[in-house]
Amino acid sequence: MYYYIFDQTSQKHGFQKALDKIGLKITDLELDGEKTKETITKNISLLTNEALEKDVKNIIVVGTDSSLNAVLKGIVAKKKDVALGYIPLKRSLYSELFNIPIQEHALEIISKRKIITTDLGKVNHGYFISSMKYAHSLKKSGSMFNVKSLFQIRSPENILFDFQYNDNFDLHAEAARFSIFNVVSSGENKQLREEHNVALGKRAHSDGRFDICVLSKGSSPENRTCFQATHLYVKSHAGPVTCILDECVDMRSQEFTVHVLPMSLKMIVGNATLFR
Repeated sequence: MYYYIFDQTSQKHGFQKALDKIGLKITDLELDGEKTKETITKNISLLTNEALEKDVKNIIVVGTDSSLNAVLKGIVAKKKDVALGYIPLKRSLYSELFNIPIQEHALEIISKRKIITTDLGKVNHGYFISSMKYAHSLKKSGSMFNVKSLFQIRSPENILFDFQYNDNFDLHAEAARFSIFNVVSSGENKQLREEHNVALGKRAHSDGRFDICVLSKGSSPENRTCFQATHLYVKSHAGPVTCILDECVDMRSQEFTVHVLPMSLKMIVGNATLFR
């Protein structure tokens, strides 16, 4: 049984034609199921809990990356064995990461039901599939290296951070930005390599480790440190800072405790080479 959650973005007037096509495609591909809509009184978390109480096996999110992230948070909290599908309304990090086309075309992927399992990162009270990022200027839905921000983080360009990882390693660094990667899209991996000369290894989505990259101003080798860890603790010496999870959820704190969850997420994906 499929349980569809349409978020508030999907209900905006500009997406009505897309929703009509999605409805027709659901019928054509015989992917019918219960359809629910996010409202003022029923948010994504409540709809997710209702779905899990009904013991559904497939939850399909129609909308944005932040809504998908909210649903996976509910799945993790309940420790349920559920396959998560996604119908993105526009191109996004998750659509690229999982090779899912937008709008009604995503239903072709759902009908084929190629399911992968991927590690999840947990940081304080939030979760991420791809990455956790900090930069002195940072925006949602963009690379950590694109500093034309939609909002400004009021902090100096370089902040002293403590990184404690794998129980017995410590790094003290003045950083303008850092990223904690679980798995990255091919596009971002290419950008890191070509624009910043950062050669990260192949992202293994089920190896139980993060790749961490810490950079001060500039992209020369002496201004960057990269390492791997299964868990780590990060502390800012400049008070609370804002990090972005999967380019869609912001988290503000002075201290971050990050680790790979013992449970994996089941995701319906396209023909994504990252997950072979």
